[in-house]
Amino acid sequence: MRVLIIGAGPAGLTTLKTLLHHPHRTVGGGAAFDPLVLECADEIGGTFDQRAYENGTLVSSKQLTAFSDFRFPLDAPDHVTMGEYVQYLKRYVVRFGLASKVGAEWDGTPLEGSSRLRLGVRVVRVDKVPEGHKVTYRRTDASTDETVTVDALAVCTGLHVLPSVPSIPGIPHNLVPQHPPVLTSDLPNMPPLSAIDPDKWEEKDGVRVIHSSQYRKRSEFKGRKVLILGCGETSMDLSYEAIQAGAKEVTVCHRGGFLSFPKVLNDFKVFGVTFDGDLPIDGLITNLFETAYVHRWVARSHIRWFISDFKSTKAMKYINKPFQPRTRFLSTFLGTEYIDPPSSLSPSEEAAAHINLALFPSSILPSGAVEFPTSPSGKNVRKEVVRMKGLEVKPDMVVFATGYRQDWDWLGEAYPRGPGDERVDVREVASREDVSVGWIGFVRPGVGAIPPIAEQQAMLWSLLLLKKIPVPTSTPTYRLLAKKTARIQYGVDHSTYMSTLAKDMGAAPSLSELYCEHGFHVLLTYCFGAAFGSFYRLTGPFKSPEMDYIVKTELWETITRRKLLGNLFMGVIPMAFYCVINALAFLLELVWIALGRPKEEWLGEPKGVAGGPVVEEKKVRWGGTTVM
Repeated sequence: MRVLIIGAGPAGLTTLKTLLHHPHRTVGGGAAFDPLVLECADEIGGTFDQRAYENGTLVSSKQLTAFSDFRFPLDAPDHVTMGEYVQYLKRYVVRFGLASKVGAEWDGTPLEGSSRLRLGVRVVRVDKVPEGHKVTYRRTDASTDETVTVDALAVCTGLHVLPSVPSIPGIPHNLVPQHPPVLTSDLPNMPPLSAIDPDKWEEKDGVRVIHSSQYRKRSEFKGRKVLILGCGETSMDLSYEAIQAGAKEVTVCHRGGFLSFPKVLNDFKVFGVTFDGDLPIDGLITNLFETAYVHRWVARSHIRWFISDFKSTKAMKYINKPFQPRTRFLSTFLGTEYIDPPSSLSPSEEAAAHINLALFPSSILPSGAVEFPTSPSGKNVRKEVVRMKGLEVKPDMVVFATGYRQDWDWLGEAYPRGPGDERVDVREVASREDVSVGWIGFVRPGVGAIPPIAEQQAMLWSLLLLKKIPVPTSTPTYRLLAKKTARIQYGVDHSTYMSTLAKDMGAAPSLSELYCEHGFHVLLTYCFGAAFGSFYRLTGPFKSPEMDYIVKTELWETITRRKLLGNLFMGVIPMAFYCVINALAFLLELVWIALGRPKEEWLGEPKGVAGGPVVEEKKVRWGGTTVM
C-alpha cells in the first residue's frame, strides 16, 4: 500500500516507523505498507526544531514522552531541552532506517527511488480521486508543481502551525510571525528586527510586538516592561524568563482564570520535615482503577478529572507573591512550605521580583497604556482586578502567547477540516466513512505528551487500513470538558485516551495475563505506573520482547524514586479510593439490572455513535486479550 505522510515532526516520524516496520505482511510475504514523508522544512522535528527557545524544555517527562521502543538514556534529565529532543528524533531516524529508499510501490511516479524522508517539499493541494488521493507538491528549490496519487494519507502537520492572534484595539489585526515583526499602529515604531540587536535595544527604539513563536532568548526581555497575553505553558515559561532576565516589569494576562501545577514535584516541608522531590508529575498518575479496570459509569462521569488534573508552570511563585499575606502564621506554625528551585537573581532582586496578573486587555490606548476590563457588576471582583486598578501598565514589549491554529485550505472540499471536524469520528484519528486518511498527533492531552499518543494512533490507524480490527464504536470517555466556544475542542485525558486505543487494538493487558506471562514485577509496575506506551506493547498486535526489560528498569524506577511515603500518598490511597468508587458503580449496576431496567438507558445514550442506532460490537483477540 502506497502511503504518504505529511510532516516530519514526532507524529510523522512515528507513523513512518510504524508503517515501515509493521508486523503484518502481505499474502506473498512482502511489506504491508510502502510509506514516504514529505516535510516542507529543511530539518525534522517540527515545532521542536522551528520554535525552540533558550532554556525551553519539554513539559512532559522523558519517561512519558519517549516512544515505546526507543527510550532516552537512563542518565538523561527528566525534562530534556527542545534541542535535545530533536537530536533524539534524529537518532530515531537512524535506529529504524527511516531515511531508506522507497519500495516498488512508488515506481513510475516522480518519487521513484526517493528517500522515505523528503525534506524541503511542501504539499500545496490534496484532492480525492477514484484511485485514492491526488497529492500536489512543490520542492522549495523548484518553480513547478508535481503530483502523485497514493492509497492512503497521514496528516501529521501538527497543532502548532499558524499563530492564533486575537484582535485587540491598538494592535493591528494582521499580526503574524514574520521578520521584521508587524508593529502596533498607535505606539512608537521599532526598527526592523534585522536592523537592531535585541540585546542592544534602548527605550527610544519603541515597542516590539511579537508572537511567542518569534521569541528565542532570555536577553530579549532585559530591561523591558513586558506584557504577555495568555496563561498557558509558553506564557509561564516566558514570564519566568523575563523575571530571570531582569525585566523592569512583567504582566501576564488571562481571560477567565487558569489552573496550574508544577511539572516537577520539588522539595517541600510538612510539619518541619523536608521531603525530597524532583518527581515528574506526569509519572505520578496510577493505572489501576484510574485507567485500567474502570467501570464505564465512572469513566463517563469524569470524576477523576475534577480531582486530579492540573497544568504545568514555573512562574507561579512570582505571580503569587503580590497576593501572599505578610504574615503566614499557619504555615509557619505547621512548618509547611514548598521549596522553590534556586534562582539566578541576587537576593535583593529575588525579593523584589514579581509578576502582575491581569485580565485580558480590552485595548491599548494611543498613549501606550493598557486598558484592562473590570469585573461585571453583580459578580465578585477578582483580586487581580482590584490590584491592577491602581497600576499603570505601559509596555515596551508585547508577546502574544495565545497559541496556534490550523490551516486546511490545501485540503480539497471532500476532506474533514482536522480532528475538530465531527466527520473525524473514529477516536479523533479517522472518519468511519473513509479510514484511508489518518489524522495523527492532533489531540492535546491535559497532563501527558503528544508523541506517545501519536505512536498509538499510528498503530490503530494501520490496523484499520488493513481491516485487522473493526472500527471502534464504543462511546468515548476520554475527551476533556470544554465550552462550545473554546478554541481547543480536541483535548483528551492522556491515560484514558491511551487506554482506549489499546483496548481498541487488543493491546490492553489484563492483570492475570501480566502475572502469568511477565511475573509480579511487571504487574506491580503496571498497577502503580502511569499510562506509558510500553505497557501497551506487552501484548497485542505490536507485542515486543523488549518491553519486559523497559518496564522492569526505567518504568520501575519511576515508582521506586517516590519512596515509601510517596507511593502511599500517590499510589495506594488514590488506588483504594477509586477502587471503592468502581466497586460501588458495579454494585449499583447489578441492582439496576435486577430491577429490570435496560443498562444503556442508565448511561443516557445507546452504545455506539451518539444519537445513532445500537451497534453490535465485535470481539478481537490478540495474545489472549479481548477487544470489545
